[in-house]
Amino acid sequence: MRYRRPMSYRNAFSIIVVAVVATALTACGAPSGDADTGDPSLFEAEPDARFTIDMRDVRFDVSEIEAPAGAVIAITFTNRGDIEHDFSISEFAGTFAYRTASVAHGHSTSRAVHMALRPGDTGEVRLRVPDAGGVEFFCDVAGHRRAGMSGIIAFR
Repeated sequence: MRYRRPMSYRNAFSIIVVAVVATALTACGAPSGDADTGDPSLFEAEPDARFTIDMRDVRFDVSEIEAPAGAVIAITFTNRGDIEHDFSISEFAGTFAYRTASVAHGHSTSRAVHMALRPGDTGEVRLRVPDAGGVEFFCDVAGHRRAGMSGIIAFR
């Protein structure tokens, strides 16, 4: 019979760390291809209007968009900053969908619409609002909205 040395604390700790990291990556959504969220029918046809917004550290390069009520609009976001940013809307009465290759993010949110982007990532949001009115969008990363990273979509 062979003698087996008990596992050292260092080896046990290493195994636990690897297990915790693997679980966290799985639970938080490590990148795994395109993530589709919302009403996928909004991606079945060309949108009525297209817009492009770059995210930079604590600002959107476009802070106001005008679109006709009832139209499907597409907004392509690119995170050109050095940290994670997102596109969030608190309350939304219309339909929405988004696509992005970046599904993991380091913060939680209870927003009606929320698309997080890591530095260098691009995502597209499609929105349809049946009635005229305004919708505020913002970055929900801690402190970014307060620093002015927000804008308005006006449906006329």
